[in-house]
Amino acid sequence: MKLRNITMLAAGMMIASSLSAQEKSLAQFYGNRMMFNPAMTGIETGTRAGVNFRSQFNNINLPMTTIAAGAEGRVKSLGFGALMNSQSSGDGGFKNTNILASFAYHLDLDPSNLLSFGLQGGATIQSFDASKLTFASQYQAAFGPVFPSGETFAGTRPNSTAVDVNLGLFYSN
Repeated sequence: MKLRNITMLAAGMMIASSLSAQEKSLAQFYGNRMMFNPAMTGIETGTRAGVNFRSQFNNINLPMTTIAAGAEGRVKSLGFGALMNSQSSGDGGFKNTNILASFAYHLDLDPSNLLSFGLQGGATIQSFDASKLTFASQYQAAFGPVFPSGETFAGTRPNSTAVDVNLGLFYSN
């Protein structure tokens, strides 16, 4: 039995070592839990507020930036919170902003098991400025972007707003 456990552990470690992942915009998983699962809203007693900031690709003129701010609390079995997440692509002229309210119900199954259900709703606002884009056809080797792009963006909407609804389920032991 001991050899079987050691073999299973070794196999699990080898599989895990070949995997890699990172959240697309922030690297701190528990820094703003409502972004990842609305059922985690108010999972701890008391109130909590936090701000996350990340700047990527700093070697370009205007780097991609992400900022997230949220506040959450818990009263008895109910969690509630608000979240704002904004991403901008720097030179590209694309910006995405989410503004969400989050609610959760936490069911204590016993002292060591918790089951949570979450609902999150709000708006996603996207904006796009085609004038901030540059293309390879605009560049001259010695002078940089000197030619007009010749690109047309007919039919694209520079701004759009959409309803954003998320559901979550979370189990903890």
